Amino acid sequence: MPKEKISILVADNSQPDIEIIKSTLGNYDDMKYSIDTASSSKDALDKAADNKFDLLLVNQNIQSSQGIKMLQEIIKRKLGMPVIMIVAEGEEKIGVKAMDRGAYDYLTKEEVKTVALNRAIRRAMQRKKLEMDIRESVKKLEKLAIRDGLTGLYNHRHFREVLKNEYKKAKRHRSEERRVGKECRSRWSPYH
Repeated sequence: MPKEKISILVADNSQPDIEIIKSTLGNYDDMKYSIDTASSSKDALDKAADNKFDLLLVNQNIQSSQGIKMLQEIIKRKLGMPVIMIVAEGEEKIGVKAMDRGAYDYLTKEEVKTVALNRAIRRAMQRKKLEMDIRESVKKLEKLAIRDGLTGLYNHRHFREVLKNEYKKAKRHRSEERRVGKECRSRWSPYH
């Protein structure tokens, strides 16, 4: 049975912490984790922009920057990458805040050394797959909602919606033409 492959970007500037993550994830026979690292927020965002990673593990205290700011930037750039925040012991409130802002999960540094890391990654990957499936289903439903099932032609509701939008555009265009026409006439009027 082939191993499932998951590509992970670890945004952390502590080499010992990175080695713990690599060691913890190297213990699974059914998963092959490919791990790349970034030692700064900028480096992590640049690498994440390539969209070659399945998941991002972010240390909250990366290079005296806040991991939550990095999370917000990932969401703002619409990278669509699951993020798991790593927080220090006793800072679980930051982890909860990260989840409120869009992170899939959070782990303490102690949990990273346990099976909790693998479990969090698997849950994040399952959630990402479900979200993608839902988006696909919504696209299909939207397509089905505007077409007749028998003929494949656009249905009456879609026709009326398009007609309404085109009418609004024509109305705006006409009022714009009138405004521009008045301006032109007033500028070129011999009585001005």
